[in-house]
Amino acid sequence: MAAVNDTAAAPAAAPAKRPSLIERVAGWTSERANPIVVRYARQQLRSRGFIILFSTVLGFATLFSITVGATAGEQGEGEAAFTLFGLLAAIWAFAVWVFEPIAAFRATANERDEKTWDLVRLTGLSPGKLIRGMFLASVLQGLLYSAAIAPFLVMAYLLRGIALEEILFVLFLIPVAGWCASAGAIFLGSVSGSKGARNALGVLVAIVSGFIWFSTLTVWLNFDFTGHFVIGGLMEGPGYVFLADFAVIWIGAMLVLGATILRHPASNRSTAPRVYAWVVFLNGVVWSLFASEPFLSEALVVASFFGALAAFLLGIFAITEDYVITPRQYRETRDMRWWQLPILFAPGAARGRLAYLSLVAAIAATVTVAYFLGPNGSRLREPMVFTILICAHGTLLITLCDAAARRWFARRLGNPVMRRVLFISVFASLAFIGSVITSLAGDRDPIAALTPIPGMWIIADRPGRFDDELLFIILAGGAAAFVLLIQAVRRTKVLERTVAELDA
Repeated sequence: MAAVNDTAAAPAAAPAKRPSLIERVAGWTSERANPIVVRYARQQLRSRGFIILFSTVLGFATLFSITVGATAGEQGEGEAAFTLFGLLAAIWAFAVWVFEPIAAFRATANERDEKTWDLVRLTGLSPGKLIRGMFLASVLQGLLYSAAIAPFLVMAYLLRGIALEEILFVLFLIPVAGWCASAGAIFLGSVSGSKGARNALGVLVAIVSGFIWFSTLTVWLNFDFTGHFVIGGLMEGPGYVFLADFAVIWIGAMLVLGATILRHPASNRSTAPRVYAWVVFLNGVVWSLFASEPFLSEALVVASFFGALAAFLLGIFAITEDYVITPRQYRETRDMRWWQLPILFAPGAARGRLAYLSLVAAIAATVTVAYFLGPNGSRLREPMVFTILICAHGTLLITLCDAAARRWFARRLGNPVMRRVLFISVFASLAFIGSVITSLAGDRDPIAALTPIPGMWIIADRPGRFDDELLFIILAGGAAAFVLLIQAVRRTKVLERTVAELDA
């Protein structure tokens, strides 16, 4: 009885303490955070290379600030501020334009290793989540360099002579350019799992990133002369908006293509790149609608030009696909909704032809609208002609190369990769031959005007002189487009037969 009374008299357990708002937010974030971001960021922040480079950036920034600040009284007004600002920008750009892309490439390439990649697939992480995690971790690491260098840039402002707007623009330009470089490096890191290809691409990333940084040294080290005017020119007009939009489009393209390559070869690798090609074009059209009346036609031409480049790349990949889809592709196509436009964006070379032709038709319609909205079309004739030539030459070359690969070299070029290799080889050869013809015959020769690369520049520069050649190329491109349309309609039976076999 006493034991019962003691138990009843025991104090009740204290209620659990409710976590604070910060703790709840941290817990929610940790549960939903990309695991690749956490793992890669922790590994990189603990690596010897990051510690050495971060210490080097801080050391040089401190040394530059002390040296320039000590001699500021002996220099002219504004000279010390420009000197310090340029030196700080140079060392900062090296960290985010050279070191960070190389580190992002190596991290992605290591995940593509044959032994590691099988383990990554077992985790259930999607290729898109893996690529986004790599990119976000690279952004996080780049922000640490920005946080380290930003206080020293404020010191440059305190020395007088440099505008605060220029400092803010550089604070925006350098990280965004670094993110673009890291996204490109991540894409190259996902291209191939072969060790030899990874080594070659790694050298390419190091050379390109180093060359870009080295080419900008003149801007930073002579900021009071060259850099001041370069930054001022970029800031004029919608500089922030244009650069930010270009960065978003570029980063999105690299991440979409990288995630597409990492997908299983039998899965749907077609929808995301095709949709993104349309996104590039529609992005330019939407921005054009915000332009005022005198510049609306010019903005539409610019949107059409970038859309033509996107359509050209889309055609290389979409038209060279196989006509027969895999069972996994069929299941993914069957699950697509009507508003997802499977007739255009579902896998298969037949639908790829329709996706390419529809985008080219939209570009042609936009160019036509821009022509009638422009001042008699005279000022916009050259860029319009160049855009039309990209579509016409691209359609003709893609059609001919694809037909040759499927009919004459079907045994050796029986897969999409080899067909794309053939097209790139033919395109590069024609560009070289066209350059030789132009150098020998001159830029006034009609044969030179018919070549793919030099001929575009020749006709666009003198559209009135080569009207016959321009008409011939447009008609040839139109005939090739008609052939692609016929192939798309006829080859739909292949898709229907495949579906029937799978259902049976």
